[in-house]
Amino acid sequence: WVPPGDHFYQPHCRYWGEFTRYVTRLSCILSQGKHRADVALLHPITTLHANWIAGLDPEGFPAGRDFADPAFDLTLAADILVGLISKTAHAALKDDTRPQLAGLNFAFDGATVAVAAADGYRIATATAELPEGSDDVSITVPARPLVVVAKSLRDATSARLLVDAGGNALWIDSEAGNWSLSLIEGTFPDFRRVIPRDAPIAVTVSRTELLRALRLVKGLEVIETGYRVHLAFSRDSLEIRAADTSQDHEARTTIDAAMSGSEALSISFNTTYLSEAVGAIDGDGVLLELTSADKPCLIRSTRDNASLQVVMPVAIPR
Repeated sequence: WVPPGDHFYQPHCRYWGEFTRYVTRLSCILSQGKHRADVALLHPITTLHANWIAGLDPEGFPAGRDFADPAFDLTLAADILVGLISKTAHAALKDDTRPQLAGLNFAFDGATVAVAAADGYRIATATAELPEGSDDVSITVPARPLVVVAKSLRDATSARLLVDAGGNALWIDSEAGNWSLSLIEGTFPDFRRVIPRDAPIAVTVSRTELLRALRLVKGLEVIETGYRVHLAFSRDSLEIRAADTSQDHEARTTIDAAMSGSEALSISFNTTYLSEAVGAIDGDGVLLELTSADKPCLIRSTRDNASLQVVMPVAIPR
């Protein structure tokens, strides 16, 4: 099976940009409704694609490692592990140009575990209490194979984590399956010094309303502007706007917000980065802590600090 070609030698290539913009905006419109499938199509390659982990390196799942005498051994609820992964994996680097940033760092300190990911443009952290004590251990696990494992762990009740004696691999044992994952060598960057502290501006919004607004404008942001969405804060409202100036299209919407520390502030973010950060927060109350239009934004729940998200702003063209 070979996919249709979209090389620039193809005669339809000159229409490709117009086609992709059409599909993008149509997808945006369709995402606002509810899916109803009245027809089921059975395709002969369904099984192949359903079980094909595209792009994953088999070396990420090493075989033959010895976990008989592990350097680390801990059992925790599977939903806790899945939650930690789901709140952080989106912020991991998507390639191996900086191997440490392509993984999730697990820092066990006896009573809690903290998971962190960072790709240079954003940071995601999540913490959870451990039902039983653990040794002080820090390991970095490749994010992409770990996300695949997390999908299967949703059907499990517990997960046992073991690190081999050499500190080179992680074994995850559960009733849903068993996996051996290579660990990333080296020290994970000190991301804590980048997390904003005591930001003077605080904005409280509804997580549901903010995600709905971001979905509404997504598709109009374009690569020339860094896929930017523009946020304009005032005392009691937040305007979200995106525009494709090359096509003279614009989408904007306004939601309720409560702002303290300033009368107004305008700032721009990568739409996907902001959406993923807000989506990782538990509860419907979201707190955005800001300093200025060129400083990172800290995003967290209004009820706790179990998950912290940091997103760098996109520069506004002069």
